[in-house]
Amino acid sequence: MNSIMPIIQDIQNFLEKLLYILPLEVFVFIGSFLEEIIAPIPSPFIMGSAAVAAVENNYTWWGFLILAVVGSVGKTIASYILYVIGDKGEDVVLGRFGKYFKISHEQLEKIGSLFSKSWWDDIVLFFLRALPLVPSFFFSIACGVLKINMRSFLITTFLGTIFRNILLLLIGIYGWETVQNWLLQI
Repeated sequence: MNSIMPIIQDIQNFLEKLLYILPLEVFVFIGSFLEEIIAPIPSPFIMGSAAVAAVENNYTWWGFLILAVVGSVGKTIASYILYVIGDKGEDVVLGRFGKYFKISHEQLEKIGSLFSKSWWDDIVLFFLRALPLVPSFFFSIACGVLKINMRSFLITTFLGTIFRNILLLLIGIYGWETVQNWLLQI
């Protein structure tokens, strides 16, 4: 694990440099995509950094909403890739090693079908995606393994991630304003 941390730090440093080179919306798209694919990147890093930069550039609330939506598009595309990896990976792993795990492909599909019965399942998926505490990388893989309805997965991922991004942007905005007020008082 210790050998992974410098790599993650290098990725964060690279993303931080991109923040000042790219238009903010492009940074948010690329950063959100990479944040989903590379699980150890801390969830608030991209949106928190974007919030600070947006405050410095006098973004309006509409600008913040656009950042939340653009970030959600990037994360949804990456989530789709992870969903497919989970879906295809489950076929390969259970095809070869399912007898050792004592679980079959049909049993997993039956579990997944339990999440595709009602609108309540979509609400649960939305909140799981919207909460910044749930690691979204593993969530996307698990949805693919369980073969959650693709349409429900994509819609709840997109909408839940918008909500998540707004929360992270707000934390970034008000956190930055608190720091600025504190510095002014000193």
